[in-house]
Parts: sequence; structure tokens; C-alpha cells
Amino acid sequence: MRLRTKAYLLIGFIGLLMVTVSAVGWYALATLDRALHDVAEHQIPTLVEHKINPLINEQVGALISQDLPEVAGRYESITLMLNADRDMYQALVAEREALAASTPEAWEKAKQASEENLGQAEERRHRAGECGQRQRDRRSQQHSPANRIDLRAGPRRLRSLVCLYAGAGNPGAAVAAPL
Repeated sequence: MRLRTKAYLLIGFIGLLMVTVSAVGWYALATLDRALHDVAEHQIPTLVEHKINPLINEQVGALISQDLPEVAGRYESITLMLNADRDMYQALVAEREALAASTPEAWEKAKQASEENLGQAEERRHRAGECGQRQRDRRSQQHSPANRIDLRAGPRRLRSLVCLYAGAGNPGAAVAAPL
């Protein structure tokens, strides 16, 4: 066999091998495309409809409805603390005005404004503390042994809520909600 014939055979074999590999690759990609289309069009919607939606409606919805009063109470407490903070700032501004007052009337007016703002801040801080106490009382009732959820019976309840102003009567206290 001549060298030229051997070269033609080698080139033909490599070409045939390339065509075969390309055909197998094209077939594999087409099969993968059909499989992914089936998953996206049929299996995922079925999974969402039969597994995920009931999970959300039954378990997550129950957790949300259970926690809404707690969140609303915290919102009230946070609002009161923010307003108390604003009153403290206004009292500080009034005290600075009193220091810079040039007449006794201006000093008296600034002093009254400062005392009024300090009184409002103390009253709001006290109300926020009462809100925090109500939250702690409600939480202790929910987590009494009679109301305790058996975590082994169902999926784990994943939540870690922090009562930002539960300790509003005790500044700086933050209480983690029990699981």
C-alpha cells in the first residue's frame, strides 16, 4: 500500500470519527433538551402545586398568622421608642438654647420646652416598657408546657425573632424569642 493511500485512509478515518462524535453529541444535546423541557413544563409545576403550595399555606401561613400580633406589638414599642428619642433630642436642643439665652424670658421658655420634652420622652419610654412587658407575658403564655409545639412531630420551626424593645423598661435589653 502506498503512502498516499495510507494518508487518505487516515484522513478519512479521522473525518468519519469526527462526524460520529458530532452526531452522538447532537443526539445527547437533543435528548437533554427534551428532558429539561419536560422537567420545566411538567414536573416543576406539579411539584409546586402538590408539595410547595400546601406547605406554604398550612405551615408558613400558620406561623405568619401566629406571629402577626407579636410583630404589631413590637412595631408599637419601636414607634414609642423612636418618638422618645426625638423628644430627648428636642430637650437637648432646648437646653442648648437655654445656655445661649440672652434674656430671662428666653431662658425660661427654653427651660419649659426642655422639661416638657423630657416628660414626654419619659412617658413614651414607660409606655414602650409596658408594650414590651405585654409581649413577654404573651410569649410566656404561648410557650407554656400546655401550648408547646412538639418539634419531633413535624418539620422544625425555623425562626429566631429578637424582641428589639422587649426590654424597653430596661434600656439595652434584647430578648431572643424561644423556639
